[in-house]
Amino acid sequence: MVGVRTGLAAAERRVAPMELALERRFLVVYNPLAGSSKRQKLANVVRRLRVQGCTVELRSTGSPEECQRLIRSIAEQGDYDAVVAAGGDGTVRTAAAALAGTDMPLGIIPIGTGNVMAHEIGLKMHSRAIADCLIKGDIARLSTAYANGEPFYLMVGAGFDGRVVGWLDAAFKRRVGKLAYTWPVIRGVLAGPDDLKVRINDREHEAGWAVATMGRRYAGSFVLAPNAQLDGNNIQTVLFHAPNRLSMVSQLMEVAAGRIEKRGDIEHVLGDTIEITSARPVPVQIDGEPFGSTPVHITTGGPVLNLIVPLC
Repeated sequence: MVGVRTGLAAAERRVAPMELALERRFLVVYNPLAGSSKRQKLANVVRRLRVQGCTVELRSTGSPEECQRLIRSIAEQGDYDAVVAAGGDGTVRTAAAALAGTDMPLGIIPIGTGNVMAHEIGLKMHSRAIADCLIKGDIARLSTAYANGEPFYLMVGAGFDGRVVGWLDAAFKRRVGKLAYTWPVIRGVLAGPDDLKVRINDREHEAGWAVATMGRRYAGSFVLAPNAQLDGNNIQTVLFHAPNRLSMVSQLMEVAAGRIEKRGDIEHVLGDTIEITSARPVPVQIDGEPFGSTPVHITTGGPVLNLIVPLC
């Protein structure tokens, strides 16, 4: 490693180097259910690391709890210089939660569907760039946020996107990728907006659906919160004031086109304590994974995660 960054702002980069051991010993944890093309990408990255003299051990993981136990044990033993999560944003969140508060850095091999975290840190998706990042990258120090006590590092959504994630067929997604979202998105729009109450730093708001995010991007590379900082200290809550299905479709089209700031019916509110409630249970997602239903209480200021990111 050649530097340390707090958040991802280049101006905050420290001068003092933070070097990994020369052996560059990586433990790579991966989901054994990943498709063949994703396993091939993983193999390509591992091969490039080994060609550069790195020691790489691969471990397949079962449940998130099993994965976290393994990673915590590795962090305590000190036999590796970094843990690398090979998977999507759910895998990254699981590994990050286990390493937060330790000195052990976390690297990413993005072989998921959305790969929001990889897009957020500017990591290119080809094997050479991923390997170079793991060997030569900076360290960004990210604070952990919590939703109902569960750590997260990207976003929590209630309403539309909570439904989409909940309706997604995981096996189908592994086969066809982003196309698997088509029918859940249609169903989510047909379900219409919800009636959410969103309290942000003691101020009450209403929304048809809401996303509390620490990052700029959403559902891959789409920009949802242009002014967000991936540091977990302050969260941008994006409030979609959608009175009907047609408004929801229009809002989604503007997000896809990168024109979200031009919408008067989409509001961005900064805060470090967010509570989302509703008269009836509304589906919730956390970092792209189903997370039950409202109410959800979000706080910031958790332990720091050392994340390996590309050089500026």
